[in-house]
Amino acid sequence: MKKTIIYGAGVNGKLAAESIKHKNAFDKFADVLAFADRDQNLWGRDICGIKVISPDDIVSYAYDEIVVTVGGDTDALIVQLVDNYGVIREKITPNYFDTFDTLYAASLRFLASQSNIIRSREIQGAVAECGVWKGGFAKYINHCFPDRTLYLFDTFCGFSEHDVEIDKKNNVGGKRDTSYFFDTSEEYVRSKLPYPDKAEFRVGRFPETAVGLEGERFAFVRLDMDLYQPTLDGLNFFYPLMSRGGLVMVHDYFDYFGWTGVKKAVDEFCAENGTGIISVGDKLSVSIIKQ
Repeated sequence: MKKTIIYGAGVNGKLAAESIKHKNAFDKFADVLAFADRDQNLWGRDICGIKVISPDDIVSYAYDEIVVTVGGDTDALIVQLVDNYGVIREKITPNYFDTFDTLYAASLRFLASQSNIIRSREIQGAVAECGVWKGGFAKYINHCFPDRTLYLFDTFCGFSEHDVEIDKKNNVGGKRDTSYFFDTSEEYVRSKLPYPDKAEFRVGRFPETAVGLEGERFAFVRLDMDLYQPTLDGLNFFYPLMSRGGLVMVHDYFDYFGWTGVKKAVDEFCAENGTGIISVGDKLSVSIIKQ
Protein backbone atom coordinates (compact mmCIF):
# COMPACT_ATOMS: atom_id res chain seq x y z
CA MET A 1 0.00 0.00 0.00
CA LYS A 2 1.37 3.36 -1.02
CA LYS A 3 2.06 6.01 1.58
CA THR A 4 0.61 9.24 0.23
CA ILE A 5 0.64 12.93 1.09
CA ILE A 6 -2.10 15.00 -0.51
CA TYR A 7 -1.07 18.50 -1.52
CA GLY A 8 -4.16 20.66 -1.06
CA ALA A 9 -6.62 20.34 1.83
CA GLY A 10 -9.65 21.85 0.07
CA VAL A 11 -12.73 20.06 -1.24
CA ASN A 12 -10.76 18.30 -3.98
CA GLY A 13 -8.24 17.15 -1.37
CA LYS A 14 -11.00 15.67 0.75
CA LEU A 15 -12.47 13.85 -2.23
CA ALA A 16 -9.04 12.54 -3.21
CA ALA A 17 -8.40 11.32 0.33
CA GLU A 18 -11.62 9.37 0.44
CA SER A 19 -11.27 7.98 -3.07
CA ILE A 20 -7.74 6.66 -2.63
CA LYS A 21 -8.55 5.12 0.74
CA HIS A 22 -11.30 2.93 -0.73
CA LYS A 23 -11.51 0.38 -3.47
CA ASN A 24 -13.17 2.38 -6.21
CA ALA A 25 -13.41 3.14 -9.90
CA PHE A 26 -9.88 4.43 -9.95
CA ASP A 27 -8.35 1.20 -8.60
CA LYS A 28 -6.12 3.14 -6.25
CA PHE A 29 -5.21 2.25 -2.68
CA ALA A 30 -3.18 4.36 -0.30
CA ASP A 31 -2.45 5.15 3.31
CA VAL A 32 -2.90 8.92 3.43
CA LEU A 33 -0.25 10.24 5.79
CA ALA A 34 -1.19 13.92 5.76
CA PHE A 35 -2.55 16.87 3.86
CA ALA A 36 0.04 19.52 2.98
CA ASP A 37 -1.34 23.00 2.50
CA ARG A 38 0.09 26.53 2.35
CA ASP A 39 -2.75 27.94 4.45
CA GLN A 40 -1.26 28.44 7.91
CA ASN A 41 -4.74 28.51 9.46
CA LEU A 42 -5.11 24.82 8.61
CA TRP A 43 -1.82 23.58 10.04
CA GLY A 44 -2.33 21.14 12.88
CA ARG A 45 -6.01 20.62 12.13
CA ASP A 46 -7.57 17.25 11.32
CA ILE A 47 -9.60 17.01 8.12
CA CYS A 48 -11.36 13.71 7.48
CA GLY A 49 -9.23 12.33 10.30
CA ILE A 50 -6.02 13.35 8.51
CA LYS A 51 -3.56 15.91 9.86
CA VAL A 52 -2.80 19.06 7.89
CA ILE A 53 0.88 20.00 7.76
CA SER A 54 2.99 22.78 6.31
CA PRO A 55 4.61 21.94 2.94
CA ASP A 56 7.94 22.48 4.71
CA ASP A 57 7.19 19.40 6.84
CA ILE A 58 6.84 17.05 3.86
CA VAL A 59 10.52 16.11 4.03
CA SER A 60 10.03 14.64 7.50
CA TYR A 61 7.66 11.98 6.16
CA ALA A 62 8.55 8.67 4.50
CA TYR A 63 6.15 8.88 1.57
CA ASP A 64 5.77 7.09 -1.76
CA GLU A 65 3.89 9.80 -3.61
CA ILE A 66 2.64 13.36 -3.42
CA VAL A 67 -0.85 13.66 -4.92
CA VAL A 68 -1.59 17.19 -6.15
CA THR A 69 -5.24 18.27 -6.04
CA VAL A 70 -4.88 22.04 -6.46
CA GLY A 71 -5.23 23.81 -9.79
CA GLY A 72 -2.91 26.22 -11.52
CA ASP A 73 0.27 25.99 -13.56
CA THR A 74 1.29 22.35 -13.13
CA ASP A 75 4.91 22.80 -14.23
CA ALA A 76 5.41 25.78 -11.93
CA LEU A 77 3.85 23.90 -9.03
CA ILE A 78 6.17 20.93 -9.53
CA VAL A 79 9.18 23.24 -9.55
CA GLN A 80 7.93 24.85 -6.35
CA LEU A 81 7.44 21.51 -4.61
CA VAL A 82 10.92 20.34 -5.61
CA ASP A 83 12.88 23.54 -5.06
CA ASN A 84 11.06 25.01 -2.06
CA TYR A 85 9.91 21.97 -0.14
CA GLY A 86 12.41 19.25 -1.05
CA VAL A 87 9.85 16.97 -2.70
CA ILE A 88 11.22 14.19 -4.89
CA ARG A 89 10.07 14.98 -8.44
CA GLU A 90 9.56 11.35 -9.43
CA LYS A 91 7.10 10.89 -6.58
CA ILE A 92 4.74 13.69 -7.63
CA THR A 93 1.38 12.76 -9.14
CA PRO A 94 0.15 16.02 -10.69
CA ASN A 95 -3.43 16.69 -11.78
CA TYR A 96 -4.86 13.82 -9.75
CA PHE A 97 -8.35 14.68 -10.92
CA ASP A 98 -7.50 14.05 -14.56
CA THR A 99 -8.84 10.57 -13.77
CA PHE A 100 -12.10 12.14 -12.71
CA ASP A 101 -12.13 14.22 -15.90
CA THR A 102 -11.94 11.02 -17.96
CA LEU A 103 -15.03 9.69 -16.21
CA TYR A 104 -16.65 13.11 -16.46
CA ALA A 105 -16.19 12.95 -20.22
CA ALA A 106 -18.40 9.84 -20.35
CA SER A 107 -21.16 11.77 -18.56
CA LEU A 108 -20.83 14.62 -21.02
CA ARG A 109 -21.02 12.30 -24.00
CA PHE A 110 -24.14 10.78 -22.49
CA LEU A 111 -25.64 14.24 -22.00
CA ALA A 112 -24.86 15.30 -25.56
CA SER A 113 -26.33 12.16 -27.13
CA GLN A 114 -29.38 12.29 -24.90
CA SER A 115 -30.03 15.92 -25.79
CA ASN A 116 -30.02 14.90 -29.46
CA ILE A 117 -32.57 12.16 -28.73
CA ILE A 118 -34.76 14.58 -26.80
CA ARG A 119 -34.73 17.07 -29.67
CA SER A 120 -35.25 14.50 -32.42
CA ARG A 121 -38.20 12.95 -30.59
CA GLU A 122 -39.60 16.36 -29.69
CA ILE A 123 -39.71 15.54 -25.99
CA GLN A 124 -41.02 18.65 -24.32
CA GLY A 125 -39.98 20.28 -21.08
CA ALA A 126 -37.45 22.30 -19.17
CA VAL A 127 -34.14 20.96 -17.84
CA ALA A 128 -32.69 21.09 -14.35
CA GLU A 129 -29.80 20.23 -12.08
CA CYS A 130 -29.98 19.73 -8.34
CA GLY A 131 -26.57 19.96 -6.71
CA VAL A 132 -24.76 22.49 -8.86
CA TRP A 133 -21.65 23.29 -6.82
CA LYS A 134 -19.41 25.32 -9.19
CA GLY A 135 -21.46 24.72 -12.31
CA GLY A 136 -19.07 22.29 -13.97
CA PHE A 137 -21.90 20.17 -15.38
CA ALA A 138 -24.58 22.86 -15.45
CA LYS A 139 -22.76 24.79 -18.14
CA TYR A 140 -22.94 21.75 -20.43
CA ILE A 141 -26.64 21.23 -19.78
CA ASN A 142 -27.11 24.89 -20.68
CA HIS A 143 -24.99 24.39 -23.80
CA CYS A 144 -26.89 21.28 -24.94
CA PHE A 145 -30.32 22.84 -24.30
CA PRO A 146 -29.83 26.51 -25.24
CA ASP A 147 -33.52 27.08 -25.93
CA ARG A 148 -34.87 25.60 -22.69
CA THR A 149 -35.21 26.97 -19.21
CA LEU A 150 -32.51 25.56 -16.93
CA TYR A 151 -33.50 25.35 -13.26
CA LEU A 152 -30.50 25.22 -10.93
CA PHE A 153 -31.05 24.09 -7.35
CA ASP A 154 -28.36 24.43 -4.68
CA THR A 155 -27.81 25.91 -1.25
CA PHE A 156 -24.56 27.42 -2.61
CA CYS A 157 -23.22 27.09 0.94
CA GLY A 158 -22.69 23.33 1.32
CA PHE A 159 -24.73 20.49 2.74
CA SER A 160 -27.66 21.05 5.05
CA GLU A 161 -26.82 19.87 8.57
CA HIS A 162 -30.26 18.27 8.73
CA ASP A 163 -29.57 16.15 5.63
CA VAL A 164 -26.11 15.16 6.87
CA GLU A 165 -27.62 13.97 10.14
CA ILE A 166 -30.17 11.82 8.28
CA ASP A 167 -27.31 10.10 6.42
CA LYS A 168 -25.47 9.49 9.66
CA LYS A 169 -28.55 7.98 11.28
CA ASN A 170 -28.96 5.69 8.28
CA ASN A 171 -25.24 4.87 8.33
CA VAL A 172 -24.89 5.83 4.65
CA GLY A 173 -22.97 9.09 4.82
CA GLY A 174 -19.33 8.11 5.23
CA LYS A 175 -17.50 11.07 6.79
CA ARG A 176 -19.37 13.81 5.00
CA ASP A 177 -20.17 16.98 6.88
CA THR A 178 -21.36 20.50 6.14
CA SER A 179 -17.87 21.61 5.07
CA TYR A 180 -18.27 19.96 1.67
CA PHE A 181 -19.07 22.05 -1.44
CA PHE A 182 -19.50 25.38 0.32
CA ASP A 183 -16.93 27.19 -1.86
CA THR A 184 -19.23 28.42 -4.60
CA SER A 185 -21.85 31.07 -5.31
CA GLU A 186 -24.74 31.79 -7.64
CA GLU A 187 -22.72 34.57 -9.26
CA TYR A 188 -19.78 32.26 -9.96
CA VAL A 189 -21.97 29.62 -11.58
CA ARG A 190 -23.84 32.21 -13.63
CA SER A 191 -20.54 33.48 -15.03
CA LYS A 192 -19.80 30.01 -16.45
CA LEU A 193 -23.07 29.54 -18.31
CA PRO A 194 -23.08 30.09 -22.09
CA TYR A 195 -26.76 31.13 -21.98
CA PRO A 196 -27.25 32.63 -18.49
CA ASP A 197 -30.50 34.30 -19.52
CA LYS A 198 -32.07 30.83 -19.74
CA ALA A 199 -31.11 29.92 -16.16
CA GLU A 200 -33.35 30.25 -13.14
CA PHE A 201 -31.55 29.83 -9.83
CA ARG A 202 -33.40 28.29 -6.89
CA VAL A 203 -31.18 28.94 -3.87
CA GLY A 204 -31.76 27.07 -0.63
CA ARG A 205 -32.61 23.61 0.65
CA PHE A 206 -34.47 21.31 -1.72
CA PRO A 207 -37.42 20.59 -1.99
CA GLU A 208 -38.56 23.87 -0.45
CA THR A 209 -36.93 25.67 -3.38
CA ALA A 210 -39.09 23.75 -5.86
CA VAL A 211 -42.33 25.32 -4.66
CA GLY A 212 -44.29 26.72 -7.57
CA LEU A 213 -42.92 24.30 -10.16
CA GLU A 214 -45.49 21.57 -9.66
CA GLY A 215 -47.09 22.39 -13.04
CA GLU A 216 -43.80 22.45 -15.00
CA ARG A 217 -42.74 19.67 -17.37
CA PHE A 218 -39.17 18.40 -17.63
CA ALA A 219 -37.21 16.59 -20.33
CA PHE A 220 -33.85 16.16 -18.57
CA VAL A 221 -32.89 16.40 -14.89
CA ARG A 222 -29.59 15.66 -13.21
CA LEU A 223 -29.45 14.93 -9.48
CA ASP A 224 -26.03 15.35 -7.89
CA MET A 225 -27.09 15.85 -4.30
CA ASP A 226 -24.79 13.25 -2.70
CA LEU A 227 -27.02 12.55 0.29
CA TYR A 228 -29.95 10.21 0.83
CA GLN A 229 -32.84 12.53 1.68
CA PRO A 230 -32.27 15.22 -0.98
CA THR A 231 -31.85 12.52 -3.64
CA LEU A 232 -35.07 10.78 -2.62
CA ASP A 233 -36.87 14.13 -2.52
CA GLY A 234 -35.50 14.95 -5.97
CA LEU A 235 -36.74 11.68 -7.45
CA ASN A 236 -40.16 12.02 -5.85
CA PHE A 237 -40.54 15.58 -7.09
CA PHE A 238 -39.18 15.38 -10.63
CA TYR A 239 -40.13 11.92 -11.88
CA PRO A 240 -43.89 12.62 -11.98
CA LEU A 241 -43.14 15.83 -13.90
CA MET A 242 -40.97 14.20 -16.57
CA SER A 243 -42.28 14.05 -20.11
CA ARG A 244 -42.52 10.57 -21.53
CA GLY A 245 -39.07 9.64 -22.86
CA GLY A 246 -37.35 12.20 -20.66
CA LEU A 247 -34.94 11.04 -18.01
CA VAL A 248 -33.52 11.69 -14.58
CA MET A 249 -29.75 11.21 -14.37
CA VAL A 250 -28.48 10.44 -10.86
CA HIS A 251 -24.81 10.95 -10.01
CA ASP A 252 -22.91 8.93 -7.37
CA TYR A 253 -25.20 5.89 -7.45
CA PHE A 254 -22.20 3.57 -7.40
CA ASP A 255 -20.47 3.51 -4.01
CA TYR A 256 -16.81 4.43 -4.37
CA PHE A 257 -16.31 6.60 -1.29
CA GLY A 258 -18.29 4.85 1.43
CA TRP A 259 -21.31 7.07 0.69
CA THR A 260 -24.31 4.87 -0.05
CA GLY A 261 -27.15 7.31 0.53
CA VAL A 262 -27.73 7.94 -3.18
CA LYS A 263 -27.98 4.22 -3.98
CA LYS A 264 -30.33 3.71 -1.06
CA ALA A 265 -32.58 6.51 -2.29
CA VAL A 266 -32.61 5.30 -5.91
CA ASP A 267 -33.24 1.66 -4.99
CA GLU A 268 -36.09 2.61 -2.65
CA PHE A 269 -37.66 4.87 -5.27
CA CYS A 270 -37.42 2.26 -8.02
CA ALA A 271 -38.90 -0.45 -5.80
CA GLU A 272 -41.77 1.82 -4.81
CA ASN A 273 -42.51 2.99 -8.36
CA GLY A 274 -41.70 -0.10 -10.37
CA THR A 275 -39.01 1.61 -12.43
CA GLY A 276 -35.58 0.43 -13.54
CA ILE A 277 -32.22 2.10 -14.02
CA ILE A 278 -29.54 2.08 -16.69
CA SER A 279 -25.84 2.79 -16.21
CA VAL A 280 -24.58 5.99 -17.82
CA GLY A 281 -21.14 4.47 -18.40
CA ASP A 282 -19.08 6.81 -16.26
CA LYS A 283 -18.86 4.27 -13.40
CA LEU A 284 -20.74 6.71 -11.18
CA SER A 285 -24.15 7.54 -12.60
CA VAL A 286 -27.43 5.91 -13.55
CA SER A 287 -30.53 7.17 -15.34
CA ILE A 288 -34.23 6.54 -14.97
CA ILE A 289 -36.28 6.95 -18.15
CA LYS A 290 -39.88 8.09 -17.84
CA GLN A 291 -42.14 5.54 -19.47
